[in-house]
Amino acid sequence: MNNYKKFIFDIDYTILIPDWSKEDDYFRECIPLEEQERFFELKQSIMNKYELEYPRYDTKTLSDFFKSYNLTVSEDVINGWMIHNGETIIDEVVDGVKDLFKYLKDNGKEIVILTSWFSGTQIPRLKRAGLYEYIDKIVAGEDAMKPDLESFTLAIGDTPKSDCIMIGDSIKSDKNGADNAGIDSYIVDKNNTIRDILNILTGKRVIANYNECLTNLACSISKYFGASFKHNTLDYVDKILEEKKPKNVVTILFDGMGSYILDKHLNKDSFFMKNKLKNITSVFPATTVAATTSIRTGLNPCETGMLGWTMYFDECKDTFVSFFGTRKTDETWTPVDEALEYSKKYLRHKEVIERINEETNNKGYKVMPFDSDSYTDLDNMFEKIESLVNSSDDKKYIYAYNDEPDHSMHDFGTFDIFVGDLIREREKKVFELSMKLKDTIIFVIADHGHLEEEDYQLVNYPDIVDCLRELPSIEPRATAFFIKEGMNERFEELFNKYFSEDYNLYTKEEVINNKFFGDGEENPKFRSELGDYLAISHSKKAFIYDGDCRLKSHHAGNTRNEVFIPLIVIDTNEVNEEI
Repeated sequence: MNNYKKFIFDIDYTILIPDWSKEDDYFRECIPLEEQERFFELKQSIMNKYELEYPRYDTKTLSDFFKSYNLTVSEDVINGWMIHNGETIIDEVVDGVKDLFKYLKDNGKEIVILTSWFSGTQIPRLKRAGLYEYIDKIVAGEDAMKPDLESFTLAIGDTPKSDCIMIGDSIKSDKNGADNAGIDSYIVDKNNTIRDILNILTGKRVIANYNECLTNLACSISKYFGASFKHNTLDYVDKILEEKKPKNVVTILFDGMGSYILDKHLNKDSFFMKNKLKNITSVFPATTVAATTSIRTGLNPCETGMLGWTMYFDECKDTFVSFFGTRKTDETWTPVDEALEYSKKYLRHKEVIERINEETNNKGYKVMPFDSDSYTDLDNMFEKIESLVNSSDDKKYIYAYNDEPDHSMHDFGTFDIFVGDLIREREKKVFELSMKLKDTIIFVIADHGHLEEEDYQLVNYPDIVDCLRELPSIEPRATAFFIKEGMNERFEELFNKYFSEDYNLYTKEEVINNKFFGDGEENPKFRSELGDYLAISHSKKAFIYDGDCRLKSHHAGNTRNEVFIPLIVIDTNEVNEEI
């Protein structure tokens, strides 16, 4: 979130909680007595209708609008209303707002207020709350009203859209308006607070949103097929599935194809971009091991124990490659029986497709490049998907995985033209598949994005290495450190000396308490995998040590390039109707 340059804030119930109780006192003095009962009965519905019919607030237009309901509300009354509310509304400043505004200004960020009411009311409130001094610009109701595009255009100004984020409490006004304007949004609620934004910016919370991530998509799919699930679902996905009632649901995950990778390589009129519903987040860390396990199981990483590419297996007393059971430093990639047994015992969980097959009368299938019925190439993957969809009249869920463009970005980086070719090839094949299928919803997603990488070679820091009792593990951009007894203080001092500009360092207790790996029943090996400290990169830096590979670009850190992924939703019936 530190990447954003302009933070656009709503006011009411986002940064200020108002007490409107004195407002009616004003109207009792100004509205004719014989009209007051009807006025108080209709006032809010009239205001709501006005906002639907007009692009901005204007005292004459608003006065005439009330007059159309046979209510006498003059321009002078409306002007007095603005002044009265500006003087009498008692506001509670939402927890964390002042700290957040101060942090943003201290770090050179721009703060814009976007409100649908008159500035004559809002400015005095902001001044009284002690917030006005931090604000660079106010777009108010007399300029334009949310969620109209004009209001967001005025708030965005000349700032690139990718550098802007809207922060508000309303799905309709704030989120939908931001989506229409092409900027990111953050909706404040009981699970996503203003204080949380500050914690993300200061490294006390990860960007991954465990109310709107891969885990939740898996739970929505489970819900639709009547299988059990443990976390909240995505209401907008539930609505799509409930309304369209597809016979088949297909999820295709293209490894590494994060939101910002798509923005780099596709134009806005491309098939994927036109069908992108929105951005959601990966889990933490935004890496294949953790993320693909979550979409396959509907569980968070703390539950699965699948945290990253390498993990410390305490019963084996060594660090292993999670998927393969090979020692981290073994260049021959020879599986270790003890590690494979450990994985089978602690790190395997029932997948969504298994629960569908076991708990319902529906069918679940997977199409993978590395199981007993693996596909041979990309064409074969799509052939298998098509064959499964058409294999019977059963209601079916199919999960498919492909390792590109991740594999190539590791070697060539995110900007290489070859990466764009890979994405467009997959886009074309998804479009062709959608033309061949009926009564099918296709979700196209990624497990994470990518970021160009710069290395810290730990071998060049022998005093750091001297503190370690085990190999660093999990990921080069989200690294677990196991510290020798009595050397914690020394390690913290050295780490902050060398790496604090690029990494945030957390104790195991901080990681657990802040639920970086999500909530749910902890895997019995979760805590032993964390080590004593977790270092999370918020820059391009990555730690490289024994068994790690130097790569052109990577993932698993705490930047939006890595964390945000597209949720592309394709209704094959609609595609075929358009042809």
